[in-house]
Amino acid sequence: MTVAIAIYSRLSNFAALVALVSTRIYPVEAPGEASRPYCVFLTVSSQHLQNVGGPSMVVNSRIQVDSYAGLYIEASAIADQVRAALDGWNGTEASIVVLGSSCIDHRDFIEDLANPPLYRVSQDFSVWFRE
Repeated sequence: MTVAIAIYSRLSNFAALVALVSTRIYPVEAPGEASRPYCVFLTVSSQHLQNVGGPSMVVNSRIQVDSYAGLYIEASAIADQVRAALDGWNGTEASIVVLGSSCIDHRDFIEDLANPPLYRVSQDFSVWFRE
């Protein structure tokens, strides 16, 4: 199983985030007709750790979560809730054992200057889990 299942479950069950984006939490890419605001998450990279006996079944994945909205303050508030959900997270979620998670990067963007504009707050998380 991949950590994406646990990420989706964690975000879609985090009440303060759901209050802001409802069910608009998408893996990899939002549909073209997605209403704002919304979140998109994807796995940037994964490292499968080895020990002397072979695979350790422990994986460290870098997960990017982007928060999109028509106002920067709104995108920032969504990102705050994503960080609250994932930073310091551990435990079992959707049958995945998450050993630990931490926010390791944060970036702000203006994606589209059209009327209305689209703002994005992007965060990367280091997520350790057991396969």
